[in-house]
Order: sequence, then structure tokens, then C-alpha cells
Amino acid sequence: GDVIIPSDGFLDMCLVKDLSRSIPADLAKEIAETLAADAKIAATGLLEVAPDDDLDKSKGREQARRDIKQRARDIKKASKAAQVALDTDTSDGKNIGEQEVNASIIETLQDLKSASLQLEETIRIAQKNAIKPLNTETCGGISINGARRKGIYDVTLKGANGKPNRPYLTISKSHLCKLINLWTGNENHKGRKNEDKVMKLHYNQDPLNYIESLSTQEQPEFRKALYCCLARYEGLKGAGYQCAVPGIAFDAATKAGLGSTMECFASPFNCRYERFCSAFPDVETRLGSIGSFFDDKAFSPKEGSFEVNPPFVPEIMEAMGRKIERLLNDDCRGPLSFLVIIPNWGEGSSFCHSLERSMHTQVNLLIKAADHAFLDGAQHVKDTKTETLLRPSSWDTAVILMQNNKGRKEWPVDEKTLKESFCV
Repeated sequence: GDVIIPSDGFLDMCLVKDLSRSIPADLAKEIAETLAADAKIAATGLLEVAPDDDLDKSKGREQARRDIKQRARDIKKASKAAQVALDTDTSDGKNIGEQEVNASIIETLQDLKSASLQLEETIRIAQKNAIKPLNTETCGGISINGARRKGIYDVTLKGANGKPNRPYLTISKSHLCKLINLWTGNENHKGRKNEDKVMKLHYNQDPLNYIESLSTQEQPEFRKALYCCLARYEGLKGAGYQCAVPGIAFDAATKAGLGSTMECFASPFNCRYERFCSAFPDVETRLGSIGSFFDDKAFSPKEGSFEVNPPFVPEIMEAMGRKIERLLNDDCRGPLSFLVIIPNWGEGSSFCHSLERSMHTQVNLLIKAADHAFLDGAQHVKDTKTETLLRPSSWDTAVILMQNNKGRKEWPVDEKTLKESFCV
């Protein structure tokens, strides 16, 4: 078959070892490095030369195929000659001198290098004559289509032909409307002028029409943000890690006396309020996130009431506990309150006990699994009209209210009121 040309630019130590059998190791390494660099340059040539639209691309491809095949044969022939020269043994009694062998090696390796350079030039010509220009009007972009399933939209990258590629990422109509509202509620958009009026999208409206009404600069940015968010959480899998406290519990906790709050661990898909901390601020700040809970530049509140429902991962919960303690220990801050919701099982159990012993813990209670539920972590891919979004809890849940002295005076909440707010 045709010779395979390595093009990653990395030194092939096997080649160095083979060459070192006949020539000094330093020279062998230098030759191998030269060949590797030449091969990488040849491959990079594919990306460096712009296509010429005036040429017949079909004929260009056929000619390029023949030329590359011939260059590959030349390299294969030169490679064999070089291998023969390198395998020559000056001690086999055939009266072949070392100087003659070295001259043969140098000549055959030079022929191999010359053949590689010819392949490089052939690649450049092929790039110019054989690559068809892409239609920039239909190539790329992100498709949002609701035709396949009622109440569900497919979000996918477009191919070079402008058609959506599989696999599809999906989002429900209600959550697509939610993300649009988070997007339009965020003032930090390059594509929006100060005088632009922001209108909220009602869930009975067509989200696609609303997206199309965005400015030519803002619309593709929203599509990218939507696709990236869906792809990030699809890549994480484990919907159980993204479960959220139901909205009725937030409402009840507010009425119980905790006032307006903000979520320290949420996503654009499961957030209750328009401002929250999240895992992917590079994408989600355009959809309401203020940044990561663990980033002191993003989240270092002077005062406020917060809800803390982290992914149920021991390392994350431990780090969360340390930051809350640090904030509550800072006497320079105003009233602070953290309502922590974590599982009471396994390693989560020992962490619960450590929080319960904190000097800042005002209320701690245990809610039986049968008495409460969470919002499904995959709620954004479910049709709200036909599927339930609640996910029964598989374990007892600890609800721990942590406050500094100023927070205790600002938001006095008793155990009974707090427990009633979390039971369904």
C-alpha cells in the first residue's frame, strides 16, 4: 500500500532507534526531527492556501488524487533506498568502506527529503485547485426547530449544506421561553443598544418568532449560548446532580421570613430567580449567572439571604461549607443568611453533622424522603404539559439555616415554619 506520512510534528523515537544502528545517535535524531518537521509543514499546507473559485474543482480533485498518489510512491521508493543504505553492514567482509556507506546514507536520505518537499508542494496545489468554497450563507450556525415533537425544540449545529446535523440537543418550549427571558433581562449584551426596549416573552408565545426578532448581532449570540448550555449539561449527564428545590418551597421560605433570596448553585435551566451562581459562567453570565459560588470576585456578598443546594458531591459540599463559614466569620460584613439543603446519607450525613455543630447554625431539621420532592434535573427536556417535573426524593434531606448575628436579627426563622415550607 501507499506510504503513510506522519504529520503531527513529534519525534518518532522508533525511527531514531533504527537510524542509530548505522549512524551516530545525534545525527539520527537530527534526521528524524527534520523529517517530522517537514511532514508537519506538508500537512499544515492544507490549511494555509485559500481556494480558487475560478477553477474546475472536480478536475482539480482528480488531478490532486493522481499527484498525491505519485508523490507517495516516490517517498515509498526513497524510504526503501534509505533503509537499505542504513542496513548496510561494513563488517560483513564485502570490502565496503564506512565512508562509502555514509555517503550512500546521506544521498538516500536527501532523496527522501526531496520527495517529502515535492509532496508538500503537491498538497499546496491540491488545496488551491481541489477545495470547493463553502457557502457562508448556509454553512454553520445553529438550528432551533420544533417540528419533530410537540412542545420540544431540537437544537443542533448546521452542516456545510445548511441542514441540521445529528445528534439533537433538546429543550422544552417553556424552558426556551425562560432562557429568552433570562437573556433579554441581562443588560450586558454587546448587540443591544441602551435605548432598546426589553420585552418579556409569555410562555404562550412562539419563541422562534421572538428569537428571529432579535438584532442581527444578538440573535447568533443567543443561539450559541443556548447550544453551549445544552451541550455542557448534556455532557455532564447525571440529572440527579441538577435537581432543584421546587418553587413553592422558595415562596414558602420567603413568607416564613427569609425575604428575597438568591441561589448559590443553579443553572439557567433550573434557576428560580433571574440572578444566580452557576458552574459555567463563561456561557451562563449572558443568561443571568453572576459567576461561580467559589469565585470570590463573583460571589463575596456584603449582606443578603441565600439558598444553597449544591450538587451532592462530597468534595463540593465540603468546599461550600468552608466558604460559608468564612463569610459568616467576617465581622465586617452585614446581615448574612444561608439556607443549606443537602442529603442526609453516606458522606453527606457526616457533612450534615459538621454543619449542625457550627456556631452559626440557627435551625437544622430533617425532612423525610416521603414528605418532599425535588425538581427533576432534566426538567428542561420535558414537556411541561404532559410530563411531571417533580422527582421524588430517594433520601432524607437536611435543611440547615446558617446566619451571622446580624442575619439572625434580620431574618428570624423558627424550625416549625421552616419545616412546613419544605413539605409537599
